[in-house]
Amino acid sequence: MHLQIISKQIDIGDSLREQATDRLTQTLDKFTLRPAKGHVTFSRQGSSFRTDCHVQLSSGLVLQARGDGTEIHASLDKALERLEKQLRRNKRRLRDHHAKREESKLIETIEAQAYILSEASENEPESPVLEPTIVAESTAGIREITVAEAVMQLDLMEDPALMFKNAGHGGLNVVYRRSDGNIGWIDPK
Repeated sequence: MHLQIISKQIDIGDSLREQATDRLTQTLDKFTLRPAKGHVTFSRQGSSFRTDCHVQLSSGLVLQARGDGTEIHASLDKALERLEKQLRRNKRRLRDHHAKREESKLIETIEAQAYILSEASENEPESPVLEPTIVAESTAGIREITVAEAVMQLDLMEDPALMFKNAGHGGLNVVYRRSDGNIGWIDPK
């Protein structure tokens, strides 16, 4: 497993790095045999601490979990509990609803450019050019999966939407969380 431990604006010791690595490795080994990669980020949010875990399994499934606490170890515990819950749900759904895949088979992804745009504030004067300000730029993987797998991954993630390549017909689709709590699916013809 390739794991990266990151700290933002705080100094974490070697013991916390080792604890995070060991506990995350144990959690992943408990639910999957496949190698994975990910990162754990520790940061300070006012008077509390935040731990963000981001794990990508070799199957292509991306899991994200966050824990907040007044102590850094408590925030790590909360994040790992949430990650373990997501892994347990995923394993149960795969066992109950999906045919078993080969353990070594990797899902191919399409690389796409991802941007974070800033919202225009009311205090700023309107510019004559209607181009948004780009705050961050990265790449995102678009996987070829079924609609059921996309809904399952959206349920595991905290993101509001997921774009994927539909395994049924090869077109790009989007699943998203609706304001009424249901999940919407966009399938252009």
